[in-house]
Amino acid sequence: MGLKAVRKMLAIVIAAALVLTSTIGVFAAPSPTSGVVSGGSAEATKTTSITVNLGSAVNAETYNVYVNGELKYKNVKGPFVTIEVSKNGNYTVEVAGVNKGGKEGEKTVVGKVSTKKKAAKVKAKRAGKKAVKVSWKKLKKVSAYKIAIYKDGELWKTVNASKKKTSKTIKKLTKGAKYKFVVTPVYDNDYIGIGKASKAVKAK
Repeated sequence: MGLKAVRKMLAIVIAAALVLTSTIGVFAAPSPTSGVVSGGSAEATKTTSITVNLGSAVNAETYNVYVNGELKYKNVKGPFVTIEVSKNGNYTVEVAGVNKGGKEGEKTVVGKVSTKKKAAKVKAKRAGKKAVKVSWKKLKKVSAYKIAIYKDGELWKTVNASKKKTSKTIKKLTKGAKYKFVVTPVYDNDYIGIGKASKAVKAK
C-alpha cells in the first residue's frame, strides 16, 4: 500500500473517531438540574381539598407535589392541581421541579394550609368617609386573622387582625372604588385556613 493510500485511510479513521466521540458526548451529557421552584402557592378551597399552584423552575419539565412529606403527584405539568385531604387537618405542601432526565430538584414549601373551620359571616359596611368596617364571626383556636382587600377586583393589600378581634376598620380608601374583603383564619405555626369573602362595598 502506498504512502498516499495510508494517509487517506488514516484520515478516514481519525474522522470516524471524531464523529464517534462527538456522538458519545451528546448522549452522555446529563440534563441540567432543575432550579428551585418560585411563584408557587397552596390554598385550602374547601374543608376537604387543597388547590396547588405549581409555580415554575428553570430546567424543569414536570413537577412532583408532596403533602406532609408524602408524594401525592408525580411528573405533573399543571399549572394547578387539586389534592383531596381530610377535614380539620394541617398540611405542608412542597413542590420540586423534575428535569428532562427525570431527576428531581430541591423541594420548596409553597404553602402551609389548614382545613379547619372557615371564617363565617363576613360583612362589610361603610364606616364614614373613605372607610369600611369589616366584621366576622369569631373562631376558636386561631392565632390571628388575615384580611385580603380587593379593590375593583384586584388584590390591593393584606392586613392582619388579632385573634381577639371580630372586626377591623379599613381607612384611607379611594372614593368611588368598590372593595371586597376576604377574611382568613391563621392557626398555630402559620397554617392558613379557608377564607370567606364579604359582599362588595363602594367607598364614599
